[in-house]
Amino acid sequence: MRPTSFNSERGAILPIVIILMLALTITGLAFLGAGVMENKLAMREVHKNQAFWLAEGGLEHLLVKLKAGEETGDWDLLGTNHWLAIGETALGDGGYRVEYYEASSPYAISTGRIEKGGQEILKSIKMTIRVTSFFEFALFGDEGILMDSNAGVVAGPVGTNSSSTDPPAIVLRSNAAVDPNQKILVPEGNPDIVLDEAGTVQPDQVADLGDPREFPVEAPTGLLPCGSLHLGTDQTAMISSSGSYSSIILDSNSTLTIDPTIFSQEIILYVEDQLEINSNAQIILAGSLGDPGVQIYFGGDLVADSNGFLNVSQVPSRLKIFGVHPPVIPPELPHTVTLNSNVVFHGGLCAPNAVITINSNADVNGSITGQEIVMDSNANILFDQELADSGPFFTGLKDWEELPYTYKASSV
Repeated sequence: MRPTSFNSERGAILPIVIILMLALTITGLAFLGAGVMENKLAMREVHKNQAFWLAEGGLEHLLVKLKAGEETGDWDLLGTNHWLAIGETALGDGGYRVEYYEASSPYAISTGRIEKGGQEILKSIKMTIRVTSFFEFALFGDEGILMDSNAGVVAGPVGTNSSSTDPPAIVLRSNAAVDPNQKILVPEGNPDIVLDEAGTVQPDQVADLGDPREFPVEAPTGLLPCGSLHLGTDQTAMISSSGSYSSIILDSNSTLTIDPTIFSQEIILYVEDQLEINSNAQIILAGSLGDPGVQIYFGGDLVADSNGFLNVSQVPSRLKIFGVHPPVIPPELPHTVTLNSNVVFHGGLCAPNAVITINSNADVNGSITGQEIVMDSNANILFDQELADSGPFFTGLKDWEELPYTYKASSV
């Protein structure tokens, strides 16, 4: 018997090895390609996020400009009611650009741009901006309002941010009334927020407040220190320029004249502590409608009593008073404002952290805003629309939406 020969099977392992190596190579290349693609996709997501963050940064930049009171007309004009609010601002490998549109509901579009690997990634965010006057309400109590004993509000809206129904945030008693042609604005228009014991609220008079109102009042800085001012019986004094006072107290038939017409510019006063107008004392604003006005900021309490008269010019838009006392934490006593005993006030008062009392035939022509408000004993407020329209205004984010990403070849 002849022995078996294996010569015919020599080299059979080589094709198998080659095939295995080829399969492994193809598999490796596939994994490598997938890894490269995954890395590209991950980097694109990073760049998309960067573009989004840049767009957000542009909106924050715009809000800072608006809150600082910068006029849009001073920015680069693109067309009617359309401004390039912030031109191309470079940051790292990209930048942002913001266009602002002044319309019935102002809005802005901020576009963030990232340039990587020969491609530009653009992301835009549209923000609707709320522009609100500090004096848009005749009477606004952040946490509540009590109107009693023939208190009345005429020609302007009343409102609160409080949604409390137990107890109700707004209470009307004993013939107190809000102008039937004006709205009482409360969160979600919930009628249970208003308790009408006076029987004067009209059907459908309670309406939705919409966005909660905020009043970002801040103390002015950089004013010339002037010490304290205390006028006693029959004394007089004049202020003709801006300044900071530790306190201002007027007593017994004293008269303080504030004259912004001398230098033809608005006067800003900061009273760090007490502001008192008592016993037939008067604050007279020299000038008339169309002349510069006065802004007074106070950090303590405000008391106006016994036939005191604030703003003898009787033009509400020329006198604006702001309480800048920070919120208090119980049991600390609240920051207070008192308008009492036949006081007459023509102007706007916005003290968002104060408990405000208006009573004893006090007469206000303008606007009152506080944390809590009590109106009593024939106190009256007559709203002044010109005051509301004259500002100052504060701006904030109303709502926003993301617009789709766009991609284009780099111009470089």
